[in-house]
Amino acid sequence: MLSMCAGMILLTREYALFRISILQYLAANFFLIVISWLIAGPLRRNSMGVQAAMFLMCFGSICSSVSRVWRSTDVESTGKMQIQKLKSLALATELYAGDHSEKLPLANVWMDSISNRVKEADFNLGTTFLPPKPGYHVAMNSDLSGKSLAELESKNKYCMFFVSYKSERNANDALDSITEEQQGVTISGFVRPFSEPVPVNNPSNVLSVINK
Repeated sequence: MLSMCAGMILLTREYALFRISILQYLAANFFLIVISWLIAGPLRRNSMGVQAAMFLMCFGSICSSVSRVWRSTDVESTGKMQIQKLKSLALATELYAGDHSEKLPLANVWMDSISNRVKEADFNLGTTFLPPKPGYHVAMNSDLSGKSLAELESKNKYCMFFVSYKSERNANDALDSITEEQQGVTISGFVRPFSEPVPVNNPSNVLSVINK
């Protein structure tokens, strides 16, 4: 009985740390309950066998509840970390633009361009994945490469940096590598989902800049 409970606790830990899927977790727990039932076969004629199986089912349910709380806490914590890192990159880029004639950095060297304004850890969004992944996993919107802020209709309209599947330094593309959460940050530091890139050089944007 104790070994079965210990197994469930270990499974709960692995599930909470995103090392196994929900199907693997449930299947393993079901297997442990069935095994305990088979082992307790000689005791089925009295109440001890039934009580043992019922206890493991209740214990497994408690472990499942704990794991869900654990996972949700981790998701919330890493989500806040991800937002903070993206905002730090946006702020550093605004400072860079202020020192370079209001122009954004070139996409192929964007990390190198703002590296003196942020910590190296701020580039590493791989730590905000569950489970964590090696590499940076953040990319710049290549459509904004070297753009002057005067060319843009609004700092809150365009995604500048986004959580990416790419892990290399200075990664960039037109949001092609954005993850399923579609998390990105605007030039002004507003973090929100971006389903697709917003065109920069279109007639309405040009007219808007001229009218201003």
